[in-house]
Amino acid sequence: MRFSPANLGINNLLIGGPFRLSAVVGRRYGRQGWPVRGLLKSPPPGGPAQPLPSAHCRCNPGAGRHPDQTSYLYQMTPSIFKNWFLRFVLAFFSFFPILGKAQTENQIFEANILSPEVHPPNEPLLPPIVEWNSEQQLEISFDDLNHDTRDLSYRVIHCTAQWEKSDLLFMQYMQGFESQPILDYAFSNNTTTPYTRYWFLFPNESMRPILPGNYLIQVFPTDNPEQLLFQQRCFVLQPSLKFSASVRNASSARTRLSHQEVVFNINIGNLNLPLLDEDLIVHITQNRRWDNAKLNIKPRFIDARTLYFDHVNGENAFGGGNQYRMLDLKSLIGIRDPVMAFEEQKGKWKALLRPEVPRANAPYRDVPDLNGKCFYFRGQNYTRSMDEDYIETQFIFAPPAPLGSGDMYLIGGMTNGHLDSRFKMTYDSGSQAYLLSVPLKQGLYNYLYAWVPRSKKQAELTFTEGDVAQTENEYQIYVYARSNGDIAHRLIGYTELGSR
Repeated sequence: MRFSPANLGINNLLIGGPFRLSAVVGRRYGRQGWPVRGLLKSPPPGGPAQPLPSAHCRCNPGAGRHPDQTSYLYQMTPSIFKNWFLRFVLAFFSFFPILGKAQTENQIFEANILSPEVHPPNEPLLPPIVEWNSEQQLEISFDDLNHDTRDLSYRVIHCTAQWEKSDLLFMQYMQGFESQPILDYAFSNNTTTPYTRYWFLFPNESMRPILPGNYLIQVFPTDNPEQLLFQQRCFVLQPSLKFSASVRNASSARTRLSHQEVVFNINIGNLNLPLLDEDLIVHITQNRRWDNAKLNIKPRFIDARTLYFDHVNGENAFGGGNQYRMLDLKSLIGIRDPVMAFEEQKGKWKALLRPEVPRANAPYRDVPDLNGKCFYFRGQNYTRSMDEDYIETQFIFAPPAPLGSGDMYLIGGMTNGHLDSRFKMTYDSGSQAYLLSVPLKQGLYNYLYAWVPRSKKQAELTFTEGDVAQTENEYQIYVYARSNGDIAHRLIGYTELGSR
């Protein structure tokens, strides 16, 4: 159940208007039949508060306490506490969507867990998507620096189209067992940082999704299911749509040289969507980033069975950013920019990078990149092995002056599409630069320096990397639908397209 200031009428409450919460909730959630008895409207002058029934909600207006019993507490409470109590309750519930999404992001919860991956087997650059009712599988793998075997298990949780944990029963979205042990592992070979690599495949014979949509994979110690080691998102797709999509420069004259627009149309065919505004949900991501995703995009125009998403007011617009910076750690023999040297300190390898500066005012350079992905391997043959070592890598970002109130992050494939606290940089006044030291597995990395203002949750590249409309980016479009009889939104469409 989602709560927000808009659908709870909090704006009306905060300016002193009548508190008609049950009518608002009844309209929004009438199909689910959420009971709203016991919520009060403002009492008439000189009279007791009365429960406010809703004709839109499937509940018994007469059920619950007697009006006199309910209004007694209201009458006995000083008026100053009535208003502040209601404001507190509404403010508390308004945080639920934020907390819900944060709880389903790609996250690592234990410091010894590194380099988690979810992708089709032997295809580390492909997205974590499998088709529903197919033989396709995803390989989930990660490193444990404990360098010892542990009894670990995993579970897969269904999430809504808005990436909140759904309230469906396990049997409603999955066939098989609620959790499974992780049986496959191997030890690292000839590395200065010893680790154990675990992996498993999903779906499998013991756990197969019966509902297309969003899923969250969680790994934990078998004897302590509440102690999560990490979690990663994945998708089960039931392709049912036809797309036509392209990327163009922004329509606005103000952002035409810095932003890109994703324009597309969708043919929904014979899908039955009675309430299109609620039953169809569309998300757009840029280079698989979720911090700047455009969520729940609505069509600009509907023609018969075709929906047009060709907005011109910024609804589908993204800052172009810049080509990703490249870090090559696949070999310790050669040195490639921006690495200045590899050093062995206390038996561990360390990479010293040259100080890097903002590119916001520099001429655009069309340098090939991986659009933010990373790829773990050692040597020149691009094959995976257990010989990849971990290198403590020191990043130095030196702008002319501190950027003010906010935080500097490193973003890229190693952060799994989210703002990761492990990759938050600290400003050192002595060196007048932002610093970060983090262990990275040998391989190729794409990364950017991103600024997050204090009051925001979205990274900005304007002052660190610049926004250029001709930058080569990849965009992903996710389409979810809930037809009559569906118990949840299904992922029925996905496409990935480039800006060139």
